[in-house]
Amino acid sequence: MNNTTVICFGDSNTWGYEPISGGRYPAKDRWVDILAAETGCTTVNVGLNGRQIPHTEAEIKEVTDILDDVNKGKYTKPIELWILLGANDMQMNYGFTAERATERMKNLLLELLWHPAVMDGSVKLRILGPAQTKIGPWSDERQVTELRRCGLLYKLMCKELSIDYTDLGQIDIELAPDGDHFSAAGHKTVADFLAGLL
Repeated sequence: MNNTTVICFGDSNTWGYEPISGGRYPAKDRWVDILAAETGCTTVNVGLNGRQIPHTEAEIKEVTDILDDVNKGKYTKPIELWILLGANDMQMNYGFTAERATERMKNLLLELLWHPAVMDGSVKLRILGPAQTKIGPWSDERQVTELRRCGLLYKLMCKELSIDYTDLGQIDIELAPDGDHFSAAGHKTVADFLAGLL
C-alpha cells in the first residue's frame, strides 16, 4: 500500500465536471479518486471549475495556504503537489499564447519553490501537462494548437526549474462530446497512466 498523499490542484477536469448533465462524475469515475483506489495512496481533490493558473496575489495564496497546512501537520507525509492547469487560460483570455501560460506557471512555481514546505523536502512538486482538446464550444483551432504547444513549453520550464513533469498531452484520453472535458473512460485512462508514477 502506497502511503503517499497526493494533492491534486487543478480545474474542472480535476474536480470531475460532467458536461452532459452539468454536474459532477461520481467518485468512482473521477481520476483523482480512481488513482487512490488503484494505488492505495491518499488523494486530495483541489479541483475548481474554471480555474486558471494562479497569478494574482489572492490566487497564489490559495496554493501557498495548502503548503502552510503541510507545515501544520494537516497531511500525512510523503506529500506530492500535482498541478494540472492551463486550458482555461487559453480559453478565457482572447489571444492568449502558450508562452504567456508558461510564464504564468513559471511565476507560480518560483513562489512555491521558496516555500519552506518545498525547500525542506516536505512537499514534492509535479506539473501535469494539459491534455489535448478538440475544437468545440470551449476551444477554436488556435486555442487547441496553443494548448498542445503549452505542454512542450512546460516540459522545458520544468527541466530548467528541476521540477518533475508528466505530459498528459502525450496520451490518448477519451473526451466528452464537448471536446474539452474527460469522459468517464478518459478519467480511467488518466488515473491508470498516473498510477505508474506512484
